[in-house]
Parts: sequence; C-alpha cells; structure tokens
Amino acid sequence: MTSLLEAMRLAGVAESEIARISASADPWTQAVNYLHSAFKNRELRPKLEALQLIEKYLRSNS
Repeated sequence: MTSLLEAMRLAGVAESEIARISASADPWTQAVNYLHSAFKNRELRPKLEALQLIEKYLRSNS
C-alpha cells in the first residue's frame, strides 16, 4: 500500500486525500477508485514516474 500512496503523491494527489484514503476501512479500494475517477475526469496531471509506480505496484499485487 505504501508504494501506491507514494505514487499518488507523485501524481499530485493532495495530502488530505491521501490521509483520508489511508484511514479508510479499505484503503486499497479507496485509492484505486480515487485514481480511476481523477484520471477519468482529468483532475490529475500525473507524472510518468507516478504511472510507472502504479503499474509496478499493480503487477506485483495481481
């Protein structure tokens, strides 16, 4: 989960959102839902490194 949260930081997610997600009962699902929505709505302008970290995390946990 730490790698996913770091990727969210690199992608420009606000620390308050990351804290809210981390404190939730199911942080993994919350993080994925948040990122999906943010990318879909173009709220984030992710850096290449963030996308690579997300991809690496998802591959290692599938």
